Amino acid sequence: MVRHVLPNVAPLILLSATLTVAGAILSEATLTFLGLGDATEVSWGGMLNQGFGQGAVRN
Repeated sequence: MVRHVLPNVAPLILLSATLTVAGAILSEATLTFLGLGDATEVSWGGMLNQGFGQGAVRN
């Protein structure tokens, strides 16, 4: 089974894992940007929120 099935499903497993990790990173960044994350840890969402709060993004 490993010899025949695994080589055929390996690309699907890799694709699924890649999309899952990307979704988790995006979800964490979004929640932290909205202020729902851990304020003591450095993350992309925290950095964006801090920059937005200090006026780095102008409307």
